[in-house]
Amino acid sequence: MPLPTALPLNRRERFRRGSMIVEVVVAAALFSTAVFALSRLAQTTAKLSVQANEKLSGQIVGENLLARLHATPFDEISAVAKELQARDSERTSNVVKITTKLLSVRGQQVMHIVIDISSSDAKNAQPSDELVPSGMSTIKLYDWIVENADESASVTEDAQSEDVQSEDSQAKDSQAAGSKPDEEKADE
Repeated sequence: MPLPTALPLNRRERFRRGSMIVEVVVAAALFSTAVFALSRLAQTTAKLSVQANEKLSGQIVGENLLARLHATPFDEISAVAKELQARDSERTSNVVKITTKLLSVRGQQVMHIVIDISSSDAKNAQPSDELVPSGMSTIKLYDWIVENADESASVTEDAQSEDVQSEDSQAKDSQAAGSKPDEEKADE
């Protein structure tokens, strides 16, 4: 007759072996979940990096276009904008659209400029349920150019310098008038 304690030891050993298998399965499930989450994080980070680079290049292209338009004579801005739009759309991977609108504000001619820069993938992109959609970067820049801005700036500078000169002469007159009574008091 076997000892009664031998039977419970086998059950304990079986229980320990069974619990080890459950622990291994749970650990494998946790490890695979962590690997999957890290791979999704790496994909999202890569897409965000690409989008940031596209937006930065679009911003640089737009600022360069604005600088060129500011250096253009006012009467030629619309024509030059069309040329720049065609050239930069062909030369870069971006779709460039420049809109100019001539306005009159308080009797002065003003050009409103809108530069719309999209990545070439943006027009082909389909909306999706991805966390970070790819190919959807768009930049818009707005600016105003005033006709004869240099002349109006010099006119305001001349007016300011005339005001300063007149204030200086008034100050000298008041000092001269104010110093006479002080001299008279010293004589007394």
